[in-house]
Amino acid sequence: MVTREALAELIRWSWIIGIVAVLNSCFMLPQLAKIWMTRDTDGISVITFLLIFLIQFIFFLHGFFIRDDAIMLSNAAATLTSISVVFSTFYIRRQKHCYGGS
Repeated sequence: MVTREALAELIRWSWIIGIVAVLNSCFMLPQLAKIWMTRDTDGISVITFLLIFLIQFIFFLHGFFIRDDAIMLSNAAATLTSISVVFSTFYIRRQKHCYGGS
């Protein structure tokens, strides 16, 4: 019988979770870049991004409470990216509304 620790070592779980932590932190960056480059926010659901933000923030707190730096830092970075998408969307939509831009 293989223990879970032995299996984690065998599949190099620490490397896998490290890669996932980086991906979690970066997966919203293309959306954020697209918003700023195109100034198009029509397809952005602010409610969806707020829910994603909430989930990531809760996982950040989970990492804090169980003292897992990888979970905490990964979700803190992801939370910042998600909330940046929300604020950018509001900002650009407000600019379009106030200045009549397209």
